[in-house]
Amino acid sequence: MKFSVSKGVLEKFPELNIGIVIAKKINNEGESEEVMKFIREKENEIRKNFNSETLSQNQRIEIWREVYSSFGAKPKKYKCSVENLYRMILDGMRLKHINKVVDIYNYISIKYVVPVGGDDIDKVDGDIELKLANGNEIFRELNSEELKNPKLGEVVYVDEKEVYAEDGTGENVIKQK
Repeated sequence: MKFSVSKGVLEKFPELNIGIVIAKKINNEGESEEVMKFIREKENEIRKNFNSETLSQNQRIEIWREVYSSFGAKPKKYKCSVENLYRMILDGMRLKHINKVVDIYNYISIKYVVPVGGDDIDKVDGDIELKLANGNEIFRELNSEELKNPKLGEVVYVDEKEVYAEDGTGENVIKQK
């Protein structure tokens, strides 16, 4: 499997920075008490230092809202994954244990205020590309059976068959097989 970024995305976002980690043969079963402890501590810190009314004015959140606006998404309607996590925490929710990998990247996301996502490479069909959508790609929103198409020019992760993530974050839309 290869990962690539299209020329169109690089031209539109010349300062783009993407980090990729590929982990193989890891034990992703069970729960790490240590990671969940870090998450709980960070949740408490977030509740002390942020509030729902002013979260969008946070410099790092504001940057992601500007990025979303630049490709036509409405940031009030479609929030990046880290803003969604912060809002859930500020609404009194505790982040649930999913698996070790997801718990770790959720912690990294809330600690550094950066969207982080992940995919099971065993479910990827061919290579993954970050590109501007032509509008004909297909995806299913999380917890939905309805097939949809991204908007023309929207930033998407795709494999050889379909869209992985409709907003470039890896979080809001998950490929479902």
